[in-house]
Amino acid sequence: MPEEYYRLKVNRSPPRLLWLGIGITRSDLVLYAKKHGFWPEDEDFDLNDKLMWAEVYVTKRLREVTTWKHLELRCPWSLEYPRIVGVYSSYRMLEWLLEPNHELWLLRKIRKELGLPKDRKPMWYFDQEEYDHEYLELFSRRHKEIAIEQKAQVAAAMCNITVARPEPQTDQAPMQPLRIHQPLPLNTTTTNDQPMAIVRP
Repeated sequence: MPEEYYRLKVNRSPPRLLWLGIGITRSDLVLYAKKHGFWPEDEDFDLNDKLMWAEVYVTKRLREVTTWKHLELRCPWSLEYPRIVGVYSSYRMLEWLLEPNHELWLLRKIRKELGLPKDRKPMWYFDQEEYDHEYLELFSRRHKEIAIEQKAQVAAAMCNITVARPEPQTDQAPMQPLRIHQPLPLNTTTTNDQPMAIVRP
């Protein structure tokens, strides 16, 4: 996947959100839900209510089976699949990235658990929710914290500048170095165009 989709930059428009996952049809979802008793038989539920109910419990079970807590059922821009079993998003890729062997095992486990054919390959899908607003808010807040920390470090460094006075010409005790406390220049800025590194929790 091109870097432009997973590397967020300050003061730049965020990229479109993608999810890595395996596409599933409505039939796949219904069959799996019925197999494990997640499909409501209550006649008061219409089809959409039943599907929403099933999605909640199917997601919960898949997380338990795979032990991957970030797994989600997502709505992709796809004419073929109304849902995908998403492993992680492009926004959180660097944060949640798995070892290649573990990722391969996880995707195979999902496909086997759902009884999907082997030719159902994992792909990156554009998500119908175009941006991860929660993550963008966290990113923005963290950037502001970093900017404040950088300014504080610059101010502290400037306040610690020591200017030595000439040695006294008398027998008096030498004077102590004079510490000059200078205010932070108004034109001090941070490097806003630099990408922010995402660190694992």
